[in-house]
Amino acid sequence: MPRFLKFSFFFFTIFLILVAILPFFVDKQKIATLIEDKLKNDFEVNLTFDKDISINFFPKPTLKIFSIKYVDDKSNIELIADKINLVATWASIFNFKPEVESLEVFSPIINFNKTDKITRSKNLIFVKNSDESFITSFKSKLKNFGVIKISQGRINFPENALKNVNLIFKSESDFKVKGDFEFPKLASKVIFDLVEKENSFDFIVQQKINDKNIIQYRGDLNFFGKYFLINGQGKSNFLNANEISNLFGNLSSFFISGIKLANIPVLANEINLDFKIDKLKINEAFLDSTQFDLKLSNNVLKINAFNSYYNDANINGDL
Repeated sequence: MPRFLKFSFFFFTIFLILVAILPFFVDKQKIATLIEDKLKNDFEVNLTFDKDISINFFPKPTLKIFSIKYVDDKSNIELIADKINLVATWASIFNFKPEVESLEVFSPIINFNKTDKITRSKNLIFVKNSDESFITSFKSKLKNFGVIKISQGRINFPENALKNVNLIFKSESDFKVKGDFEFPKLASKVIFDLVEKENSFDFIVQQKINDKNIIQYRGDLNFFGKYFLINGQGKSNFLNANEISNLFGNLSSFFISGIKLANIPVLANEINLDFKIDKLKINEAFLDSTQFDLKLSNNVLKINAFNSYYNDANINGDL
C-alpha cells in the first residue's frame, strides 16, 4: 500500500509539472488565429481581440482572450468585453482544430444606441418573412459552444440600460436561458428562467421593485420578428400602487412608434397578465384580494375586470 501511494504521488507530481510547462510549448499565436477564424465562421461576425492570449490546462484547457471588440454597422450594435474564457477539448489543442465546449464573457458592454445611422423617416415599413427568427438564428450559433455565460455585463439602449447582467445560455434538447439583471429606469432587480417549449418559451420571473414590491410572473413568451408577445400571470403578496404607477411612464421607450412590419401577427410589443395581489396599497388605503387583467401594448396600458375589497366592500370594473 505505501508503495502504491508513492507511485501515485510520483505520477501526480509529474502530471502537474507537465501541465505547468505545457503552455511554453504551445504556439499561442497560431491558436489565437485559429480561434479568431472559428468565431468569425461560426458566428459570422467580424471581431478583433488582443492576440496575446493566456492558456491554462487544468482542469480543462482554457484560453483567455483579452480586449475584445465587435462592431456591426448594419445592425448598429457594438460589443466591448474585458475578457473571454474559452474552454476547449484536449484533442483540439493538439490538433489545432479548436472545439469550444463553453464560452464565458466578462464585463461586456453592448451598445444599441447608434440611432443616427438609421433613417430619420417618421414612418418605416419592414417586411419580414414568417420563418425569420432571431431566436432560431441564435440557437444555431449556440450549438457551436453548448454553454455561453455572460458575467457582470451592461446593455445600453438609446434611452435605457440594463446593469449587472448575468446570463447563462444552454443548448441541450431545449434552448434554456437563466439569469438576472438590474433595470434602473424601473428601479427593478429581475431574476428569470426561460425554457423553450415548441415555438415559445415558458418563463418564471421575479421582479423586485424598490426592494419592497415583489412580483412573481409565470407564462409564455413568443417572438414575432422584432417584437414579443407575453401571456401569463402575475402574483404578489403586497404592492404599493403609488410607487409602481410612478414608474410606468418610463415604459414608453420600449415601444417604437412609427414603425410597421408586414407578414407577422404582432405589430408591437404586447404584454397580457392576469394579476392577483393579496394586499394593494393606494395612498393610505389598503385593498384586499385584488384581481385584474393587465394589457400593455403600443404605449397603451389597460386594466380590465378589476375586482377588489376595501373594508369588506366590493370594488369592480374596468379602469
